[in-house]
Amino acid sequence: MPGLLGGGRGRLCPRAAGPPAAQLPECMLDKVGSWNFDIFLFDKLTNGKFMVARHGNSLITLTFHLLNQYGLVELFQLDMVKLWRFLVLVQEDYHSHNPYHNGMHAADVTQAMYCYMREPALSKYLTSCDLLIGLLAAVTHDLGHPGVNQPFLIKTDHYLATLYKYGLVELFQLDMVKLWRFLVLVQEDYHSHNPYHNGMHAADVTQAMYCYMREPALSKYLTSCDLLIGLLAAVTHDLGHPGVNQPFLIKTDHYLATLYKNHHWKSAVGLLRETELFSHLPPEDSLNMERQLGSLILATDISRQNEYLSRFRTHLDQEDLCLGHAQHRHFVLQASHTAPLTLPLEMALKCADICNPCRPWELSKQWSERVTEEFFHQGDVEKKHGLEVSPLCDRDTNTMGNIQIGFMTYVVEPLFSEWARFSDTRLSQTMLGHLGLNKASWGSLQQEQQQQQQQQQQQQQQQQQQQQASGAEEPAGARAAGTPGLGRSDPGATTATTGGAPPSPKDIPQGTRES
Repeated sequence: MPGLLGGGRGRLCPRAAGPPAAQLPECMLDKVGSWNFDIFLFDKLTNGKFMVARHGNSLITLTFHLLNQYGLVELFQLDMVKLWRFLVLVQEDYHSHNPYHNGMHAADVTQAMYCYMREPALSKYLTSCDLLIGLLAAVTHDLGHPGVNQPFLIKTDHYLATLYKYGLVELFQLDMVKLWRFLVLVQEDYHSHNPYHNGMHAADVTQAMYCYMREPALSKYLTSCDLLIGLLAAVTHDLGHPGVNQPFLIKTDHYLATLYKNHHWKSAVGLLRETELFSHLPPEDSLNMERQLGSLILATDISRQNEYLSRFRTHLDQEDLCLGHAQHRHFVLQASHTAPLTLPLEMALKCADICNPCRPWELSKQWSERVTEEFFHQGDVEKKHGLEVSPLCDRDTNTMGNIQIGFMTYVVEPLFSEWARFSDTRLSQTMLGHLGLNKASWGSLQQEQQQQQQQQQQQQQQQQQQQQASGAEEPAGARAAGTPGLGRSDPGATTATTGGAPPSPKDIPQGTRES
């Protein structure tokens, strides 16, 4: 009976080469080729087995047994640890909360596939490779199923819908298992503890990018490759973001300081190669797509905002954009091969990256709260370690309102005004409308906060005046009683006045600095 060793994140791997299915009742496995096989009972019997998950592990157990039944593990020299790891990952990528499309459904399909492959009309022609591929296809056929159908994904603008709707999966012959694995790894590489730069931000940018690529000024010129790279760039544009800005990384000598946006691009390329998502494409095409992906991701570098915006404005003024040419839709190098010319697809991703102020107020405000929390957290860390606090990161001298108003005025408005020149549509006008309303809302909140501060200051002044007045009205006898002590050194009088020690810097009111 093989023992089990604990693996990462609660996953386990076999200690010996024997199948762990041997722990289950012999009667169930003996009947695995029966059409009356009770998958529900089998799933209950495997519930909690091997401590892999709280739900049943019928898929892992059944597949492991069938591969050994055919002798495929030995024939193909499959590493037992790697095989077990693979099956655990497959089981986890089926959503157990789905009533139907879950691991038990996959196990049921695998058992049925086993029955069909034993039928005489088919079995006498099947090779060992056919048997292995047939079982693995049954095991993974609904991997990562979201529990809803394609029309629902399209109606809700889900990021998976764009791949289906554009037909990119079929057109580029993307392997669904590899695609899903790639997306899972991307999700994991976004740090969920970041208040702002996390997977939800990437999903928000992807949804916005989808909207911009549908705009008539751009959509009629985009090729299928443009669409695929545009979506993948949006998905991965902030991959592995540490939750702090580049100046912080430089001050702390972090290894990412010299990489930053290159890090996001290199991480995306690394995941593409790890999952072999483009491995079926000619090497030249795969490398070209990686380069195009980099051109889009690097365009989101906020430190080069003015450079990109200036060149985009120049192209619009000169009306020399010809989107029928690929180089005008993507990243183009001048003769010096050093200075990039920014063009609409890059600008679309730049807009998507900072579009939060152009969302309706109830959405925009939530994003503002998240990004401000991330800024202030960085400032707190800088203070703790005696570093100079980065701009906008000091919670003592900045407010959410003034940060947002400044960002909208100097970054968002100029960019979206030029985008509206390029794509003068209802969507562009709607975004500018939300931007104006949100800026006004932050202005109103700022005024309310200033009024509250003024009222508090007035109340404090009134209290001080009242205390001074009450001291001036003290009876003459009381003052006379205190006179003898004036000519002597009276430690008690000094203690009563100063509180026994000089005030520390923390006790100094900080409002005077701001004023």
